[in-house]
Amino acid sequence: MRSWSLRRPDGVALVGESRGQGESVVLVHPTGMTRRGLAATAEHLARHLRVVTYDRRGWGDSRGSVAPQRWWATHGDDLIAVIESMGEAAEVVAWAGGSAAAIHAALRRPELVRQLVLFEPTIGAGPPRPAGCGTSDARWHGRRWASSAAAARCSGGRRRSAGCGRRRPGTADSHVLSTMFVRTFARCC
Repeated sequence: MRSWSLRRPDGVALVGESRGQGESVVLVHPTGMTRRGLAATAEHLARHLRVVTYDRRGWGDSRGSVAPQRWWATHGDDLIAVIESMGEAAEVVAWAGGSAAAIHAALRRPELVRQLVLFEPTIGAGPPRPAGCGTSDARWHGRRWASSAAAARCSGGRRRSAGCGRRRPGTADSHVLSTMFVRTFARCC
């Protein structure tokens, strides 16, 4: 495993790890977790692939804040920078809030994202919503489905799941989640 740090133009340093060799895969953690929560999955996948994990801005070892009006765009731009630093396009496997960043990256730079695998995607236009996700709000509901359709287009129609992401990150056993990630990824590549 190799640790790395990537300095962004606004001075924020993203911190991550790379392990294994082969085709590149980036694992993007959900809001409220860090790259360490994906370590078991990364180790398993690194037997056959080059796996990159990083702490999204504001979590773990990566510091910095995000303006609310640019929440997902900033996280998506950070993901683009991580993939660019790898020197090649990558598969992106993202969980919950990390999925919104992955969708943003795929829409902005489709040549860098070979495929999206989204696990419990939080799909929306702004920062995380308070408890309940606001699906009764027609404006939010419309954006959610429009974004979900965009996600399906980005992944060649292979959308793994849809939903508002109500479940709180870290509430399930990490081994079970790692197993789900590996099984989901294995089905699509």
